[in-house]
Amino acid sequence: MTIFDFEQDMMECWNIIQDIHRLRVQKDNVTMSEDDIDNYLLGLETIYEVKFQQLQTQFEKLAKDYHTMRQEIVNLVNKLPA
Repeated sequence: MTIFDFEQDMMECWNIIQDIHRLRVQKDNVTMSEDDIDNYLLGLETIYEVKFQQLQTQFEKLAKDYHTMRQEIVNLVNKLPA
């Protein structure tokens, strides 16, 4: 995974805005029962809970990788002759 993969996944999380808009438009165009709306929202909640958890995991890995590489650079610099 790269920082670019992380960025792409982060941008994908913005889809929740479009998904909520779709629900609002659908609700206005078609008769939706309260149960239909609840099911749609429960589905969104489940999907985005997974997406945000995945994003958090990716962030933690990127942060760990960054700090590991940074420490390796410091170690290499310290080994250079003065």
